[in-house]
Amino acid sequence: MQTNRETWADITRILATFLIILVHTSGINQTSNINYYSSLLYSSLGYLGAPLFLIISGYFLLNKKEDIKTFFKKRFNRILFPWISWSLILTIYQLYSNNQSVTLFIDEFKKSLQAFWFLPLLVCLYLLTPFLRNLLQNSSKKEVLLMLIAWFLAFSFFPYSLNSQAFPYAADNGLVRQTFGFIGFYIFGYYLFLISKEKINKYFYLTTFVILIISTIVLANLIDTKNINLQIIHYFSPTIVLASIALSILSREFLKKIKFSKITGYIVANISGMSLGIYLLHDVILSRVIEGYVFVSPVNFYAGFVNAILIMLISIIILFVAGKIPVLKKLLI
Repeated sequence: MQTNRETWADITRILATFLIILVHTSGINQTSNINYYSSLLYSSLGYLGAPLFLIISGYFLLNKKEDIKTFFKKRFNRILFPWISWSLILTIYQLYSNNQSVTLFIDEFKKSLQAFWFLPLLVCLYLLTPFLRNLLQNSSKKEVLLMLIAWFLAFSFFPYSLNSQAFPYAADNGLVRQTFGFIGFYIFGYYLFLISKEKINKYFYLTTFVILIISTIVLANLIDTKNINLQIIHYFSPTIVLASIALSILSREFLKKIKFSKITGYIVANISGMSLGIYLLHDVILSRVIEGYVFVSPVNFYAGFVNAILIMLISIIILFVAGKIPVLKKLLI
């Protein structure tokens, strides 16, 4: 039977996956006034997806004690096969019905591998995990908190408030910078584990979360109006960083107290297990097959939300069928 702890985490992982899809259906580049404000809302929520996923990963992975060989075997087998498989599918789709050369196929395959930017980031974080485990598990809770404060100041607060040479807002978007930028969310997952038994005022975090999301939308609207070259809706924007942290705490506090039935836990666990496959598949569906907002017109306020739900449902159905075939399950899920 699924434990309550596992079920709340599975639901949070599903939520994170949905929010990642919501970013891509938010219509943030549309010009309609109605869609403009819905885009701000859905993008503000959608950018919480990747941080939330990393927080949950850190919650479970960074507190474990296991040998390096076991860790890498489990983690990389879980990532590499689906990553390569979906990249091949994407490449074949790109070159379908065209007489293309082997060289072009290789070039397209490289592009497809890079299209799923989150996976190289995840691989780098996994490579750092043995070191992080040793560091964090031998640190006090206060020391871990100080690490997180230092990370927040260096990658979020100072770049957005100072934008100086020491803390530039616009820097390279390379894998090294991405890794050390997103590593704070991963480490916060461990801190969330440390405080899991403490009494937490969930209504404080609920209020904080709502204020942060509203602030993000208001600031993004004001800055867009003034044509200032800053992206308030971004993974490292101070309001998005803090909202991600608040949402992870809220999710655990509200969901862990719910007594889920065995069948609910089973269904949720299975969908949660498809998270990586959904992430890899949804972009193929959205960008390569249906080519945009085919379900609901983006002029509607609810378009991004409805399209995200439909794309996620289609992805779940496809992966559910594929999961019935052992070889496809290993390669695609």
